[in-house]
Amino acid sequence: MESFTIKPIELNEGRTLTGLPKLSANLPFGYFVIIRPYFEIEEQIGYFWCIEQRTTRIIQGLCDTRDEAIDNCQKAWYDIVKQALKEVI
Repeated sequence: MESFTIKPIELNEGRTLTGLPKLSANLPFGYFVIIRPYFEIEEQIGYFWCIEQRTTRIIQGLCDTRDEAIDNCQKAWYDIVKQALKEVI
């Protein structure tokens, strides 16, 4: 069986439509990632992250820190790719 290396997500900094900072990336196979601050009653309580494929949200989560959201998003992407490879191989 061949060995594969999954390329890490390369996040780009940007802004949401409301002007909040966000990280995002376009991924292979129509997937994309968004990481942005999450607010409740005008107070930031963490970071929201999600991986979507076209119009379908595949996985999402809330984290206390931006770094934790990035790590969780990266782990989720690795799991998605590994699962796809298992089904093909």
